[in-house]
Amino acid sequence: MLTDLHTLPSATPGTQRQLRRLRFGPATSSRMAYLQAALHADEVPALLVAHHLAEGLAALEQAGGLREAVHLVPMANPLGLAQEHLGLHQGRFEQGSGGNFNRQFLHLTPLVLAQVREQVKPGDAAHNQRVVREALAQVMSERCAQATSEVEALKRQLQAWAVPADLVLDLHCDNQGVMHLYTTPQAQARVQPLADWLQAEAVLLAEVSGGDPFDESLSRTWPELRAELGDEFPLGPGCDALTVELRGETDVSHELARQDAQALLRFLAHEGYVDAVVLDALFGPAERPASRCQPSRLDAVETFRAPHPGVVVYRCHPGDDVQAGQVVADIVCPFTGRSTPLVAQHGGRFYARPARRHASRGMALAKLAGTVTCRSGALLSL
Repeated sequence: MLTDLHTLPSATPGTQRQLRRLRFGPATSSRMAYLQAALHADEVPALLVAHHLAEGLAALEQAGGLREAVHLVPMANPLGLAQEHLGLHQGRFEQGSGGNFNRQFLHLTPLVLAQVREQVKPGDAAHNQRVVREALAQVMSERCAQATSEVEALKRQLQAWAVPADLVLDLHCDNQGVMHLYTTPQAQARVQPLADWLQAEAVLLAEVSGGDPFDESLSRTWPELRAELGDEFPLGPGCDALTVELRGETDVSHELARQDAQALLRFLAHEGYVDAVVLDALFGPAERPASRCQPSRLDAVETFRAPHPGVVVYRCHPGDDVQAGQVVADIVCPFTGRSTPLVAQHGGRFYARPARRHASRGMALAKLAGTVTCRSGALLSL
């Protein structure tokens, strides 16, 4: 294992923050998987899963069980990890600007398209793949040098570390929820084994969900370039990226984290990064579990919002299959006595909700992964 420490530019005198990257696998490799944990710094389950994943990767490397490179950033956001206010940790939004740490990553396609057009060759997918990867690396090197703030430097360095990868897993969790994944329709078949190993209760698909989150900043470039270049200039395999939501913020235990880390290793074995025989020898054999869900489009997620302020009383809970017409929760106003049921219009798998039990008007209270398109525009929460 090799360790890289990257020092971020200091925002104020006397302070310094670093990113730490762990590089596992052979010194020369044709492929690389990149994983990072807790870009939203208060999503603690990802940190513990990354800890156990690093231990597993180190054991595999020692036993000669890594076929390809695997890079891991076990704590992706030292800025957010340090943000506390009145006894509460705020790791989702940067306190200075209010910006979401997982939004506004660079949209790379327009930044590399002109250079790629000049260098691609008709019918040579392997050459064209190299051209794209070199262009991406060059652009990210330039943009890292141009970062004007600590948070911008953080985002650009993480993106720069990930652009060489052909597989990217961004480890998060929800406020309260069950295991679920976000990825693209093009990557769904590739991602399904991971969903099975993790026993995901929902897999949510979107080409572009809005806001330029980390995973889409890496995955969208390749299909967009293919569309721009046309069939005359084919591209070799690009990058599939996904976000893994490791249940809820308080779902923290060694048992769950070891289980999730081994699921990630099983998927890496399925993908050819890890030797499955060595993995079985170290951790014991395991059969891939049956799927627990069918994928849903992100625009088919039914989101419930509070029609007025009040106490939230849930009648359904994450993991439940909710039917159309079923009451998901009641909103009870302690001032007026008004009580309003929230009724499912379409139904689906209940996969996430906030921990708060007093809602302000318009607050999102529940999400169901369904089959009926019911949303458009920006599809991610704030």
